[in-house]
Amino acid sequence: MLIDISGMKLKIIVGVFPMERKRKQTIYLDIQIDYDADLAAATDDVKNALNYKSLIENIETQVRETKFYLLESLVAFIGEIILSNSLARSVAVKAAKGKIFKNVDRVSVTYQKSKV
Repeated sequence: MLIDISGMKLKIIVGVFPMERKRKQTIYLDIQIDYDADLAAATDDVKNALNYKSLIENIETQVRETKFYLLESLVAFIGEIILSNSLARSVAVKAAKGKIFKNVDRVSVTYQKSKV
């Protein structure tokens, strides 16, 4: 089963340029999680499903407590938070920051990892 979390926004310190280290900027996240939902689907019981509300809150809390230089570090950090959930089999985390270059709307990095 795939869960898509689209358009998540975080205001954090991320970047290598001095101005990026001084003020928080909005980072846009798209996350896809493949998880074992067989028991949840068979029982129709939320207790057997991946709790994405809790997962989102955990990501927000942990990311806000850190400062990253690279988007690569940020997406790997988030990916490992997700993969620590016993139901998660694989994850793709895309992080984008906007308007950092004159002729570019956004720059993004995607992290993909599977437990298998």
